[in-house]
Amino acid sequence: QQPQQSQHNNTRMSDSWFDKNDQESLNFDQNQEFINPIENEELGIENDNNSFGIDTGLGEIGNSIANKLAEDMLESTKNKAQGFMNIYGNIDLIRPYFDVSTNEVLNRLLYSFIPKSNSPLLTEKPDLYGPILLLFTLASIILLGLKLSKQEFQQDTLLGTALAVCFTYWIFSSCIFVFLKYIFNNTLDFLRLFALTGYAHFGVCISLLIHCFFYTVIPYIDILSLLFGGLSAFTLGMNFFYTTPQKKHGVILLLVTFICQFFFLLYVMIFYADIKYL
Repeated sequence: QQPQQSQHNNTRMSDSWFDKNDQESLNFDQNQEFINPIENEELGIENDNNSFGIDTGLGEIGNSIANKLAEDMLESTKNKAQGFMNIYGNIDLIRPYFDVSTNEVLNRLLYSFIPKSNSPLLTEKPDLYGPILLLFTLASIILLGLKLSKQEFQQDTLLGTALAVCFTYWIFSSCIFVFLKYIFNNTLDFLRLFALTGYAHFGVCISLLIHCFFYTVIPYIDILSLLFGGLSAFTLGMNFFYTTPQKKHGVILLLVTFICQFFFLLYVMIFYADIKYL
């Protein structure tokens, strides 16, 4: 009888221990239910469908629509930020084409007037720094010509007009030369062709400067100015001639490039720097 009573007491103690643990677990869960909403609200953790905590006063449907719009705006902003980061990463792809020293640029500017088969413009790594610098310089000179010629343009559009003329011609003429390059089996690569076309604007810059500053003083100074532009245009054509296997096709490329470049110079002089005598 004594062992049975001891076993009965142990059973009662075990039941009491489990009841006590169950009660503590229940109290802990109730406390968590009370605490978690406060913590979640402080930490910004969503508790329901209203993930952004927007209360439109239009009920559950209105809140759901407002939160959906907020999520879409957040996603769009994240995508745009990611796009900007990708663009910044892609800058490394074009950085080598701007890695050029001042002496190299000056040497290539000089050889834009000297037609040679071993010119640095044809043998060394091409760059875009020099051509883009020349285009901005040419745009500034065209802007000067517009002001001196007193053309009827709105003052706030002069710079935009000058930049548009320069970059449009550079891109358009380069695309034409690329098309002719494939027709006549020229060996110039795409980037070098753009660089050659850009450096050919050095003669245009010098011609326009002489025209703007000395045309009103020396009436026939344009003959000298056209020599610089014509020489750079001829050098550009000769660079195409040197890189074309069949010389007959090379002559055609020489003539086409020379005519395009020289007529661009005449076009700028007549329509954007038509300076009258004093």
